[in-house]
Amino acid sequence: MYIKGEDLKTIRKRAGLTITEAAKLAGVKTRKTIMNWEKNVGAPNINQFLQLCRGYGLDCHKLMNAVMQRNATGQELEL
Repeated sequence: MYIKGEDLKTIRKRAGLTITEAAKLAGVKTRKTIMNWEKNVGAPNINQFLQLCRGYGLDCHKLMNAVMQRNATGQELEL
């Protein structure tokens, strides 16, 4: 797994958004979906992930590079 639920929660909080706002960004029906993703129950598809990145003001390439670097080194995710 490249990106963890904890990562999704961290970047959402850094963006200052609620779970409900994130659900709207990702185009999911309920906030429960976001809550599940943040608990590693399921994951966003690529389109949902890209929408979240845009809504959070993140460059998805930089985010994925940071995640891959973290996974390779065992260090914390640095954005």
